[in-house]
Amino acid sequence: MFDSIRHKNGRFITVIGSGEIFTDLISKLQEKYGINEFFNNSARGVTIIDSNIIGKFIYIEKGILTILVDEGISDDVFGFIYEYLDITNKPGSFMYMGEVNHLTQLILDNTK
Repeated sequence: MFDSIRHKNGRFITVIGSGEIFTDLISKLQEKYGINEFFNNSARGVTIIDSNIIGKFIYIEKGILTILVDEGISDDVFGFIYEYLDITNKPGSFMYMGEVNHLTQLILDNTK
């Protein structure tokens, strides 16, 4: 369950990159910051490379990881992830951060 009261002044950090690295990143964030709230998704699509007008089409898959963090540690966590994943040297990877208080409350029911 996502607790909107606890995270009223929180942030979300979203990372788009190679999905196979997220399992290790999640473990590091749990260990270093005690973070336990993640949304892990994937995306697929086609992009163009070597374009002289139309170029070559290639199929790509990306992982999308969203992390919910308290505002007080959000900049530190963002910097840690950026360096840990070496975003600067990973073409097609990027990350962004936003305020949780602009999101709609989300409650997940674990009963089946």
